[in-house]
Amino acid sequence: MSHHLRKKVPEGFELIEDELDRFDMEMREAERDPHDGKRKVEALWPIHKIHYQKSRYVYEMYYKKKLIDKKVYDYCIKHKIIDAALVAKWKKQGYETLCSLTAIQTRDTTHGTTNLCRVPLSKRRADAIRPSQTTGCISCCSGDGGPIWWDGQADAEERVAETKGKRPAEDAADDAAAAEIEERAKRLRAEGTSFLPPPGTL
Repeated sequence: MSHHLRKKVPEGFELIEDELDRFDMEMREAERDPHDGKRKVEALWPIHKIHYQKSRYVYEMYYKKKLIDKKVYDYCIKHKIIDAALVAKWKKQGYETLCSLTAIQTRDTTHGTTNLCRVPLSKRRADAIRPSQTTGCISCCSGDGGPIWWDGQADAEERVAETKGKRPAEDAADDAAAAEIEERAKRLRAEGTSFLPPPGTL
């Protein structure tokens, strides 16, 4: 049901109504998805992502862009259009981009710890740059600029490479240049020609 059919919708709600309806439609499609070939937990990943995006949209419209007023924002909270508990976490240091409350519920994990997505990418091994089994989020740590979801794996790997000083494309270019120099050196050695500059020219 469209939000405009609700009673006592505050003035200004129409600014976000179409976008909220779009999120609702995407959620229904995600819930109806047959999930062929997916594990049970993976079938829930799109639902976590859409849930985050919908709440984040209203949050940004109020706190960041200031395009809706408090009446509209409070209406969204009251009618559970957005996740009030998740939004409350975003206001706390270290949780500014938390993907889901599930990610910090230690009782749901094997070792009683938070989900993998709460560990900064820079502190993980290469084989740990993967989505959380629970939410599908790779990282929602504030310093990683997330959330980075399962469908953004390449972005996650790119950011890890950047923390080490280089991007993957730059690494590949450096490797190619080094290989070319080595090949040239081999040819010169085979020809008996020094590839060093003449003495006294440096």
